[in-house]
Amino acid sequence: MGCVAAVIGAGLSAFSGVYFEMILKHDMKVSLFARNLQLCLFTVPMSVLAVYTGDWETVQRQGWLAGFTPLVWDVVLLQAFGGLVVAACMKYADNIMKNFASSGAIILGAAVSVFFFKFEMTFAFGVGVVLVLTSMLMYDPQFCDCMGVAAPPDERESLTAPSETDKSPGP
Repeated sequence: MGCVAAVIGAGLSAFSGVYFEMILKHDMKVSLFARNLQLCLFTVPMSVLAVYTGDWETVQRQGWLAGFTPLVWDVVLLQAFGGLVVAACMKYADNIMKNFASSGAIILGAAVSVFFFKFEMTFAFGVGVVLVLTSMLMYDPQFCDCMGVAAPPDERESLTAPSETDKSPGP
């Protein structure tokens, strides 16, 4: 049952990522701010409903921002900035690059946690790190020629520049 749920979750996540990318790139006339506002208009009513059904008494007694310390505000601002970065990544790159960036951020966060919080890496996490880094290099071998798979500079130009036979004759 767990494997089926994981496969369904992965499929839904992939579909939503591709659909989100399509929505962002379909109409390039709409600004990034307008797209984020459109997404916000969908999530705000759901959040208000969740507060009303779960914590309405607390909100009535203490107000909407009860418990918001400076640390909580820092987290809120960090999450908001992260949302803008994800939206920009999706608009100017693609869903795969966003996933690689998220995976790289997890790896970087874990590496920093080793030094600051004495996080102990497990073997499974190490295997995951190797798989993520390998997949990044396989996705774009010209990013790093550390494995000797990138094309030489003269071949790279021929791969991107049209050849003489591809050019149509002029008038």
